[in-house]
Amino acid sequence: RRHTRLQGDWSSDVCSSDLWLYGRVDVRARLPIGRGTWSAIWMLPEVGGYGDGGWPDNGEIDIMEHVGYDPTRIHSTVHTNAANGLRNNASGSALEQPDVQDEFHVYSVEWTPRSIRMYMDERMVHEVNSTSNDWRIWPFDQPMHLLLDRKSTTSELQSPCNLVCRL
Repeated sequence: RRHTRLQGDWSSDVCSSDLWLYGRVDVRARLPIGRGTWSAIWMLPEVGGYGDGGWPDNGEIDIMEHVGYDPTRIHSTVHTNAANGLRNNASGSALEQPDVQDEFHVYSVEWTPRSIRMYMDERMVHEVNSTSNDWRIWPFDQPMHLLLDRKSTTSELQSPCNLVCRL
């Protein structure tokens, strides 16, 4: 279990013990079917050195998020102190893909000191580039864990989530 400021506790089905700083990560996944599901492939730092040390000051990279009530759409987002879900101004994009619950797809991130690019099957979903050295805008210069989540808030889960990770 980990704790993030304002987000409470969270747990992950898989949390990498290794920390990553830059590079490419590919995760092959077929997503679960059912209202109330929330699958995510994301990254968070182990210990944050910015602000109060918590979220969103130290950044979050959502390589892929999928919510069961919107079964044909995946989201890729980054959160920072300056732009995040609490402020309703996080930097993100969505992609329509009707078969994410039927077929395996590869979700990827390419992370460099100045950019983050997220893909589904090599199609770019979202790109964000550093425009500042201010940590409030670009905290993505510290190692992060890879997290694979499959949450269900309902008994309507109709299929397993299958995740295969290549780091």
